[in-house]
Amino acid sequence: MEGFDDKEQKKLSKSLAAKLKLVREHMATLTPEKRAQIMEAIAQLEEQMSVLKEKQKLGTITEQEQKLMDNTVEKLIEVVSSMKDMQLLLYNAMEKKAIAYYHEMKKKAEAGDEKAKKIYKELKPLYQKMLKGIDN
Repeated sequence: MEGFDDKEQKKLSKSLAAKLKLVREHMATLTPEKRAQIMEAIAQLEEQMSVLKEKQKLGTITEQEQKLMDNTVEKLIEVVSSMKDMQLLLYNAMEKKAIAYYHEMKKKAEAGDEKAKKIYKELKPLYQKMLKGIDN
């Protein structure tokens, strides 16, 4: 990719990893009640945004309501972007672990471990399918 060097990639990866670490730390401290409160707040926000969108369609939205809606949309775009970044990091981490597990089972199967042979036999077509997907 032109203009995108390894230093920039490392900087981006470090930034995303730091964000993910913060989210993990925060999520680990949340009680089920707090998680429920967050979900309720999101539901209320969705409802309020729906009302504001309807007012906007009808042309009855006030200037203050429009500013609130614009600010909320800006913040939501930032949140969604951060969540997408975190999702990519999580998928990458899961993929690495899955590949490591596959290779560990392959190694054990080749060494004669019967249980590993069975697991390896199940994983091999999935692994090959994944590799084909990467090539395309």
